[in-house]
Amino acid sequence: MPDTALPLRLNGNEASPRTAKRKRACLSDVLGLAVEEQYFTMPVNPITAVKWTAPKSMEAVDPESVANPRQVRALPAGVREQGPRGRHLEAFSDACTTRRCVPLRPPDCA
Repeated sequence: MPDTALPLRLNGNEASPRTAKRKRACLSDVLGLAVEEQYFTMPVNPITAVKWTAPKSMEAVDPESVANPRQVRALPAGVREQGPRGRHLEAFSDACTTRRCVPLRPPDCA
């Protein structure tokens, strides 16, 4: 049962590989605690007897979740419009770009 339930979300769709690994780790911890507290007659964690292969993870980036160049260019102006703190936040957003991150000093933020 753990190998079929762990990689699924509550609605039955497939969960991410990272979620499946996290769920297995939690289940292992709970069963390990149950063994320590002697809820089982066996002296070992029963999950170690279950053969399980972690799902392969794909490190693909969804293009819909990445800002396009027009959005990136509009970001400083959008930050500036966020009220009195916007000017300070704009200095930070200008300093941290995709190409470099510049350490800010107090005079830079005044």
